[in-house]
Amino acid sequence: MSNRQGPILLVALLTLALSTPACSDSDSNGDTGTTLTPDAKSDGGQFDVSFDATNECEVDKECEDDNVCTADFCVSGVCKYGNTKAACDDGDKCTGGDVCSGGKCQPGKKDLCVKYDGPVAGELVITEIMYKPAGTEEAPLDYKVAEWFEVKNISSKAFSLFGVHIGNFDKKGKPGPDGLLPIKDDDQVEDKAVTIPAGGYLVFGRSKDKKVNGGIDVGVMAVFGLTNDADSVVLTTPAGELIDAVAWNEKKAWPKLHAKSLSLDPASTDPKANDKPGVWCGSTTLLPSGDMGTPGKSNDACPPVEGPPNCGDGEKDPDEG
Repeated sequence: MSNRQGPILLVALLTLALSTPACSDSDSNGDTGTTLTPDAKSDGGQFDVSFDATNECEVDKECEDDNVCTADFCVSGVCKYGNTKAACDDGDKCTGGDVCSGGKCQPGKKDLCVKYDGPVAGELVITEIMYKPAGTEEAPLDYKVAEWFEVKNISSKAFSLFGVHIGNFDKKGKPGPDGLLPIKDDDQVEDKAVTIPAGGYLVFGRSKDKKVNGGIDVGVMAVFGLTNDADSVVLTTPAGELIDAVAWNEKKAWPKLHAKSLSLDPASTDPKANDKPGVWCGSTTLLPSGDMGTPGKSNDACPPVEGPPNCGDGEKDPDEG
């Protein structure tokens, strides 16, 4: 090799090394490297082009880039990244239904925050939940279309529910500073015509078809699912602020129900009072399906809860020593 060829070849190799992208972690915009650069070979021992060794690996864990929108793998000792279609959070509280695409979290619907003038905390109360519909032996109900829950507007004004988010508490999450588990969104009200009058009721259901939903009037068809023995219904504003929530657990003093709605005692129609299991009971009003419930109407009164001999008035019962 002549003296003139050596420098020219060195420059060419260095230019190739600098212009070819290497496998890398996500940058600030969520981009991930997808092109792998092979090791450069020295020419006759005259020079050697080194590459960033941080992309070398032995196991998949060493390639984790903290980006939910990529799948991280260690292949033949080198990190490789593939794109996913997982649900994600783009960090904007005014969007919902964010989904990964192209290695990045793509936002869902926007601008709901600035347009939202619906209810906030203290104005809407969850009053009734049908999480275990049954129907009759001759006409059984499918829970996938027959579940529903009811809310009441306890304010003095009518509201549009456009933008209200429907979800539940994430049982696998860690409680925040307020003690609440993180919230998973299932759906949001997208119809601007959905309103609830002052003092009125509104039913959210999985189907508006009375032939399959138990013969009830559903005001809002929504996407959600209710687990029988323990679950929750959570309503939030588009900004993620809690409007009301109810979390039940049949193993922790809550009523054990079948073919009956979980009904809030009318005397406890309050967003704080409805957190307690003792103010809920099974409905006693017969529905067309054979189940019990009062969707869209005032609830049945719950029977009084029997207390211990000492009724809390500071006085002992005559039978107490």
